[in-house]
Amino acid sequence: MGCLMSREKVLVEDLEYGMYVTELDRPWLETDFLFQGFVIRNAEDLRRLQAQCEWVCIDTLRGEDPEKPDSPKPGKRKPEFKKKQTPRQAAAPSSSQGTVQQAGAVSRPGKVAPVAPREPNFNKALPEAVQARKQVSRFFNEAIRDLGAGRSMGFERAREAVSELEQAVSLNANATIWLNNLRRESEFVAAHCINVSALTLGFARHLGYEGDELHALGTGALLHDIGFLDTPVEILRKPGKLTDDEWKVVRRHAEKGSELATLIPGIPSIAANVIRYHHERLNGRGYPEGLAGKDVPREALIVAIADVYDAMTGEQPWSPAMSPHGTLSVLRQVSPQEFGSELAREFLNFIGIYPVSTLVELASGAVGMVVSHTPKTRLSPVLMMLRNPRGEDVKDRPLVDLANVGEDESDQWQITSVLEPEQVGLDVASITAIYLDRLFG
Repeated sequence: MGCLMSREKVLVEDLEYGMYVTELDRPWLETDFLFQGFVIRNAEDLRRLQAQCEWVCIDTLRGEDPEKPDSPKPGKRKPEFKKKQTPRQAAAPSSSQGTVQQAGAVSRPGKVAPVAPREPNFNKALPEAVQARKQVSRFFNEAIRDLGAGRSMGFERAREAVSELEQAVSLNANATIWLNNLRRESEFVAAHCINVSALTLGFARHLGYEGDELHALGTGALLHDIGFLDTPVEILRKPGKLTDDEWKVVRRHAEKGSELATLIPGIPSIAANVIRYHHERLNGRGYPEGLAGKDVPREALIVAIADVYDAMTGEQPWSPAMSPHGTLSVLRQVSPQEFGSELAREFLNFIGIYPVSTLVELASGAVGMVVSHTPKTRLSPVLMMLRNPRGEDVKDRPLVDLANVGEDESDQWQITSVLEPEQVGLDVASITAIYLDRLFG
């Protein structure tokens, strides 16, 4: 692979701020860069390039004068090319802070929160996450009854419920999101709304949201599908493809939800916008109004990408569940056009290289499920062990922190591949439910 005429091949150690990267030494989809071609603007861009590539091509005609960088410019040196790493080995540390450059770019500079702290550990965080989910579920069911009967509902009730969930997310977002595996077919709309709220709260905190804005986003996410109240159950639970007429009925839920939101005195505009516009897309192909570009409210895009992620990873009457890893592959391709490059990249940074609930195989042949990670440990997450190297089930489901594995054992604990649940005959939802029963029973 080489650079085209008029472009210059540069070792990643020699890159500088302001350079325009137009080609990598490997396929773009094997990296965590969502768009082909970008200007190096900060130290994080440099770190990601240096972790994933040996050299890149730059376009000398499209570079920019570098602004003040957020860390000193790297010194130039020209070492010999090292052996190329796999994307898994070379995946970069993720940025936890984005920039507001276009519709869909939603960071809050200077207020970036981590995905989840290393302590308290996963098991210590689960009780609060479980309790918060129960509280939110109770509120959601009461809210649906009130709104369905045309009764008004004070926003303060919603705020209190979402505050419980936000506290659990702030303690450990991964533990809270892991509970999204607990889906009931008979309550898939309610479960989906709670899941999206948990994802949104974690993602919004990652972006730097806090206080009233954070709670409004979480509440909007929790109520984003209330418009389905009037949708016939036979349509919601219909297996297979919907007809054009059925699809028109489904699409009306955004406008219906917006009408129901008027029964919630004091609802913030952020939450109301989420309910009405969470199916709008930057490319203008969404609904109900077909908004495009900057006309799409930022808060709606934040919830929209969480909505899509949970819908794809969950079992639906009309669609089988995809693995978290498979879902990310799809999002890499469609998200920049639908949600914006910056927002899409930050969501992938938040979810991680190995998202929570991903099944992985280790060099030893053992199989585990990812249950927790931080921005600094994306390549060495906490695993719940499911099978030993001989392929036998590990019944006590021990947790192993790959970041703390000793050097003498590190080779056998290296992640070698991502597995699809059906590929290895494992049911993630059942594993989650049984684990919780044992933990709290």
